[in-house]
Amino acid sequence: MERNRRGTLLAALLLSACSRGESRIGDLGVRDVQIRIAPAGASSAAIYFTMQNHGAVADTLRRIATDAGVVSLHDNVSQGGMVAMTSLPLLPVPPNDVVTFSQGKRHGMLENFSRRVGVGDTLTLDFDFARSGHLRLRATVQLITGTE
Repeated sequence: MERNRRGTLLAALLLSACSRGESRIGDLGVRDVQIRIAPAGASSAAIYFTMQNHGAVADTLRRIATDAGVVSLHDNVSQGGMVAMTSLPLLPVPPNDVVTFSQGKRHGMLENFSRRVGVGDTLTLDFDFARSGHLRLRATVQLITGTE
């Protein structure tokens, strides 16, 4: 029983560590996954990460899924001195390129929570790529910083 508990803890730690280092599926890598939320009563959370295509063939991020709510992908675009948020239903990941989701730019939004989500919770995110398939990562929800 103690051995089983240690194995479960080790698996959880490895999955959690994947969100900081690069996790790969085929030629695609995802790293630096962050989920940021306001201190209390938040109705959404921001998701930031970096994808890298190490191969010579393009791929497409089709969606990110989690059991904690609905994830949508967006980009902030400047138009006439105003910043508008546009939806990214599909996101190409060009060959030998890096695509970054960061504060004030491309980002994911976790909304319509299906359960309570707060600082310190660990969420599982499933990245669905057209060519490479599914990559499952875990990330700990962090307190929002700055003007996210």
